[in-house]
Amino acid sequence: MLRLLQKLMRAFGLINRSSVAKRGHFVVYTSDGRRFVVPLVYLKSTIFRELFRLSEFVFGYPDSGPIKLVCDGVFMEYACSLISKSIFH
Repeated sequence: MLRLLQKLMRAFGLINRSSVAKRGHFVVYTSDGRRFVVPLVYLKSTIFRELFRLSEFVFGYPDSGPIKLVCDGVFMEYACSLISKSIFH
């Protein structure tokens, strides 16, 4: 239900989907097209290093456009929650 509401809000321009991340963050997209704005400190984690390595193998380096990871949005949410707990707690 929440995702449907978010899609509708994006469709009517009520949510800003700027491609530019705020300072200290970067943007990645998952294989199912979900967008994540992630703190730069997450790049130190083994999970992100491995996701980038796998994505390079599958997709190659992006010449232009967004960085796409080989995981889906559910996995990304889980990975971010694990990293957040280990870094910030």
